[in-house]
Amino acid sequence: MSDIDRITDLPLVEKLTKANSLARELNEHLRQAYLPRLGDLRKASKHFDPKEVSDQRILDHTLAVLAAEEFTDELYGRLRIYLETIKAEMEVILHGNQPKRRRTQLVDDDGLFS
Repeated sequence: MSDIDRITDLPLVEKLTKANSLARELNEHLRQAYLPRLGDLRKASKHFDPKEVSDQRILDHTLAVLAAEEFTDELYGRLRIYLETIKAEMEVILHGNQPKRRRTQLVDDDGLFS
């Protein structure tokens, strides 16, 4: 059984809870790891004097940003899977097995949902 199969078998409330948790984790990671490392790389790359900033230091900062980027990408991918399964389940709840309607088709002339 794949991860996606297991996610789709979860109750909606668990999907929402996990998506919320992943969104918070992604936010925390971006604030505490990714953006500071990116800022360090930007500061180091602004110095053009090799005596102030060595190539090794630039490489170290670049590798740190790339490692943080990989983790960011993994978290975002997991969050997106949860959000897509939530969206699919909500569409079934809201619309049943009817064909998908565009957002403009959901509102009648009085501005009420049809």
